[in-house]
Amino acid sequence: MYQIKELLKYKDLQHATSTLEDGNMSFKFDDEKTVFNNRKKIF
Repeated sequence: MYQIKELLKYKDLQHATSTLEDGNMSFKFDDEKTVFNNRKKIF
């Protein structure tokens, strides 16, 4: 997971970008259980 340096100056803003290593986040490409588990890890 990565953060964008320019956005770090906004203290009330939380942000992140997932990578392939974080797993699939789309129901279009994986089953519901897998996607929910991957999303849970991120959040």
